[in-house]
Amino acid sequence: MEDKNVFSYLDNDGNQKKIVLNEDDFTFVQKDKEIKDVKLESKPTTFFKDAMIRFRKNKSSVVGGVIIGILTFLAIIVPFVVSQDIDTTYPYQALLPSKLFPSGTGFWDGTTLMENKPYDANNELPYGYTNARSISLVSKTEDGENFINVPREYAYGGYVRFSSDENSGNKTYSSSKYLFNINYNIDFTYSLLNEDTNDGYVLGEYALMFSYDNNSFFLTDFSSNYGEHTINLSTLIKEKLQGSEDEEKTQFKNGRVSFVLKNNASTKTQILIEKAVFSSNNDSIKDDLNSLSIIDANKTMLATSSSLSYWECNGYKNVYKARVIYCTFRYDKYEDVYGLREDDRIGKTDMEKYIANGWCEYDFDIGESSFKKLSEKCPVEKVIKQTKKSMYGIEVVTLQSEYYNYKYLGYDTMPMFLFGSDDSGRDLLKVSFSGLRTSLLVGFLVFVICFSFGLVWGAISGYFGGVVDLTMERFCDILGGIPFTVMLILFILHLGSNFGTFILAMCFTGWMSTAATTRTQFYRFKRREYILASRSLGAKDGRLIFKHILPNALGTIITSSVLMIPSVIFSEASIAYLGFGLTGAPSFGVTLANNQKFISSYPMLIVFPSVLMSLLMISFNLFGNGLRDAFNPSLKGSEE
Repeated sequence: MEDKNVFSYLDNDGNQKKIVLNEDDFTFVQKDKEIKDVKLESKPTTFFKDAMIRFRKNKSSVVGGVIIGILTFLAIIVPFVVSQDIDTTYPYQALLPSKLFPSGTGFWDGTTLMENKPYDANNELPYGYTNARSISLVSKTEDGENFINVPREYAYGGYVRFSSDENSGNKTYSSSKYLFNINYNIDFTYSLLNEDTNDGYVLGEYALMFSYDNNSFFLTDFSSNYGEHTINLSTLIKEKLQGSEDEEKTQFKNGRVSFVLKNNASTKTQILIEKAVFSSNNDSIKDDLNSLSIIDANKTMLATSSSLSYWECNGYKNVYKARVIYCTFRYDKYEDVYGLREDDRIGKTDMEKYIANGWCEYDFDIGESSFKKLSEKCPVEKVIKQTKKSMYGIEVVTLQSEYYNYKYLGYDTMPMFLFGSDDSGRDLLKVSFSGLRTSLLVGFLVFVICFSFGLVWGAISGYFGGVVDLTMERFCDILGGIPFTVMLILFILHLGSNFGTFILAMCFTGWMSTAATTRTQFYRFKRREYILASRSLGAKDGRLIFKHILPNALGTIITSSVLMIPSVIFSEASIAYLGFGLTGAPSFGVTLANNQKFISSYPMLIVFPSVLMSLLMISFNLFGNGLRDAFNPSLKGSEE
């Protein structure tokens, strides 16, 4: 007889095993405990609460929503917090760099590293800069290390290059006309470079010529004797005139000294003049002679518009090996614009205002020595000189002063622009967020209008189908075939370029994408069993649409429609580039269109608004994905 306590089973290898179970192997659980039904501690949830739970589980969507909220908050607050009027231009503070930290930190401090810029050795500043306080020199090249062969204001020295080609005869290069008086014992010192330029030209033979009125004669013979030479013009002219009718002549009207270059028919010739200096022991004509001289070759070539300091020629002339010093420095434009003005003028009206405010003391009858600063609010640090002039019977007083320009402009502290300023001097931070506010407003208005109308249109078309759907779809096909740009131009021509016109143009066909998505979703769900069951139980069309079909389709519809907001913002930016942006209102498109011309020289004017736009679009995309999952009924109650 088989034992009832013995049980058989097959293991994984197919072998039969037996196990014996006795009464002692079992124990009662909760033997003496009275068991009753336990009340559920959890509460029933609603559709939207459950959707919010699912939305919170999507961390990227939450981050996107937070970023959208922050940007929206800033778009509302920043235009009110920043007091500057963006409808006014401020040319004195145009194109300031972005600044967050004090100058000298090297990061986001409003300074710009300028590399390989010409250095003005005379002013000991980079060329084109006048405020030493705004310059922090990093390095500069050595004198004589760099050369250029074109005259520039920041270059110096070099050689005046006179040349001719094989198609010309002797070429003359002469100083300006001058009343030479040989009784003043005039010397002429010139220095010629003996160096090959390696460009096809060779050093030619030259001679010195003196001409006056309609007469001329050679002072020297043609030679290739380069280097430095000095001749006494007074003695040499007297010697050359012996035996002529002008032998006793001492003053020569329209006199000039010339270099005559002897040309070879088969070669290109040149001479390189480092200096050609007229001098005399008579101080009364010293300045006039200096004006005729070549002392600095680069300056001589730059002075072609001056009747003095100008050497005429009937050949070719240029500068050769003018020396240039390049430097690298940090430029603080804030200091240049708002810092201390060491020698500038302010008017009597400004000083009277400072006196009335109790910021300083000053007596116009006594003058600059009476100035006394009483408050740090006073822009003026020192009055250098007081000047009084009478114009049309009115006394005009100007004060040469040292003053801080930021205080003069009405600021308590030196301004700092987080995003910098645009070409009109407006704070780019306020311009960007004012544009963001306008663009968000446009986007939300277009979204609400298009979503509402498209939802109703698509629901009717998809739910009823048949002839209704066919008619509505053909209407959408006709409307969708109109080019948007052409339609926008027609709206602007007939209704004007304003905020309402742009909204109307964007909504005119913008609702069709929502309508198409809604129609597709209604076709998807209206034949489901639970819909047919509800209809069998007597549910009307309204209940079927809003209670059964729409909640199931809402996730997909919202996901596709919420992206309409960044799409509208991007469309507005694109349209602004075509010149059809919002007139009289700041927006992303208008801001980017105005700043696009500075994309190479001042890229930050494009970068900051573009980063805001990109961040906004990415955030809306993430936010839309979260809404899709949140409103998807198939995920209701899911933990992942």
